[in-house]
Amino acid sequence: MSILPVVKSQVSPHPALSVPQSALPNAPSSYSTYTGTLPGGEFSAAGHIRIASSLEAQYIIAEAQGPTAATLAFVNARRAVGGQAGGSFAGDALMAELRSQRSRDFYLDGHRLGDMRRYLAQGIDLFEKGAYPGTTSGETFGDQTCWPLPLAEINGNPNIPKP
Repeated sequence: MSILPVVKSQVSPHPALSVPQSALPNAPSSYSTYTGTLPGGEFSAAGHIRIASSLEAQYIIAEAQGPTAATLAFVNARRAVGGQAGGSFAGDALMAELRSQRSRDFYLDGHRLGDMRRYLAQGIDLFEKGAYPGTTSGETFGDQTCWPLPLAEINGNPNIPKP
């Protein structure tokens, strides 16, 4: 895997920036003033946020292919990385194991909520239900499937019902 050097952009601003706001459909009220020239603002190999990975692409392909021999081979290869023996999964059990392995490979990587919402759209509800583990006061999991909106967003948007 080669690492490309960081190159600061020398291109001119996007052409849309030179068009009057009123001429653009659905134009935002203002554009970002970020130009890519702030110290420390450029992307680098030393950054802590992965933009994309071949592993994620392989998971996307396996999920799109469904329960095939290639998906089984991929799942077993990922299980081997974690020191687990291969399995002979098929059908729904194979896809469940693919989801389980994906959650392990992307642990603390910021994928889980998006994954669970995508699974929910496919009729697979993996959101926790019932009481919190170890609760002594009866608290239960709610039914939210997204992060709560910040109060500034609620107050600044008249189309959002106020709590």
